[in-house]
Amino acid sequence: MRYGDVEVDTVEGTKTDNKYLSTMIDRKSRRLSITIYENKQSSEFLKAVENNIENMNQEIKSITSDNGTENSDLD
Repeated sequence: MRYGDVEVDTVEGTKTDNKYLSTMIDRKSRRLSITIYENKQSSEFLKAVENNIENMNQEIKSITSDNGTENSDLD
């Protein structure tokens, strides 16, 4: 494990507010970045991930995600 190895995930809000949290956590330092977005499409999730990368203020070496549909554009 090294600094810059991060995990991303989505947390869905209530059914009535249609908001999502994009979370990114550095596996070694446990540094966390969270972005709120309103559409679960993969393009919106990708924008949220890019925002999280900027907020992390460090070199990202690898990104690990689950197989959720919002992660389809992560390559």
